[in-house]
Amino acid sequence: MIICIDVGNTNLTIGAYENGACVKSWRINSNDFSYDKLLLSFDDNKISNIQGICVGSVVSNITDILQELKNKYSDIPVVFYNEVEDIIMDISRVNAKEVGADIVLNGIGGIKKYNDNLLIIDFGTATTFDVFTKNNVFCGTSIAPGVNLSLETLVAKASALPDIKIEPTSKVICGNTVECMQSGIFWGYLNMINGMINQIESEFDFEFTVIATGGLAQSYSKYTKKISHVEKNLALDGLYILFERNKKI
Repeated sequence: MIICIDVGNTNLTIGAYENGACVKSWRINSNDFSYDKLLLSFDDNKISNIQGICVGSVVSNITDILQELKNKYSDIPVVFYNEVEDIIMDISRVNAKEVGADIVLNGIGGIKKYNDNLLIIDFGTATTFDVFTKNNVFCGTSIAPGVNLSLETLVAKASALPDIKIEPTSKVICGNTVECMQSGIFWGYLNMINGMINQIESEFDFEFTVIATGGLAQSYSKYTKKISHVEKNLALDGLYILFERNKKI
């Protein structure tokens, strides 16, 4: 079994792979993370016979903690994204030092599966729009505040506004505070997503397969025809591919 750990600002997403397929995945809140909680989650999910581990992270202090995995599992390959020589993706068109591991891993996983030019929309702490060509070239990204982050900031800064559940309303203009907020958050972001897809497509000379990933991907994809596929474990898939390419180094 190969364990892949995708460390984001909000969650650690962990996947267990057998024969190239993710057979189980779970999350740990990044704010509550500890090394002991990670090991306990292995036991809770009945993870045994670990033959390799691959880690991709955008949170430096958690990356440092996870280095301890090299000591505990010293008899198997433990691969870190930021340490490998072969990241598969060509990122020379952008400032390589500023490209997050999550973006590259999404691209690796997506191109392996679809073998096409991709626009990947990641609904995470930030909402990112990432462009890749089918020959493994990362062209760049656009970064917007994430849906949940925007809602949290709105509620925190406006004392009269309540916390709400993110869901679509039957119409855009509503008559009570909760539905008015739901309308603005849901339909406002959906129109931003559609508009961004249109503008990105107009900037390139090739067509895209548009993929959504991240926590709210399924919710928003239901209401637009511009998103072709939803992939729950795209970054984890990228980590698994990265592991297979680098496990002997």
